[in-house]
Amino acid sequence: MEKRRSKFSGNNIRLQNDIAVISLYNIKNIKIAEAIVDIDDLAKVSPYNWHLHGHGYAARFTAPRLIHQLILPAPKNKWIDHINGDKLDNRKKNLRLCSPSQSGMNVPVRCNNSSGVTGVYFHKFSKKWMARITVGGKTIFLGKFKDFRKAMKVRLSAQEEYFGEFAYSKQVREND
Repeated sequence: MEKRRSKFSGNNIRLQNDIAVISLYNIKNIKIAEAIVDIDDLAKVSPYNWHLHGHGYAARFTAPRLIHQLILPAPKNKWIDHINGDKLDNRKKNLRLCSPSQSGMNVPVRCNNSSGVTGVYFHKFSKKWMARITVGGKTIFLGKFKDFRKAMKVRLSAQEEYFGEFAYSKQVREND
């Protein structure tokens, strides 16, 4: 019978080129994810035991703290954003300081989104695709379109214009 993991069980860490890969386990001793950090941050993170946080981040059991907060400490008015959207990629080149609003710009498509593109939805009454974007808490209507691809292109273009470097980069891009 395998020994149950606890908050005192150490993490398996393997070195791979210029990164360290930290295995994250559940309580049943099943590896469920891997977090990555730069090798030069290994001394900061190796003293702690890490698990997969409910929101998808690598967190330590003691004094709730996320691994990216240990690697890139942020002032009180700033957040830490994962540039590529991968919450377990904690290499310094993937982390940046931002405002809460900027962090909210770099989010993936929600699971209940039926179009596959944030801010694009089908309006049943008009039988057209609608595009919109929210900037600074205000929703901007971008138009109604017969063609889904046109609505998508308009939304993605607005996203680049308003969000700049914080625009979520993994939106579907077909026939650009």
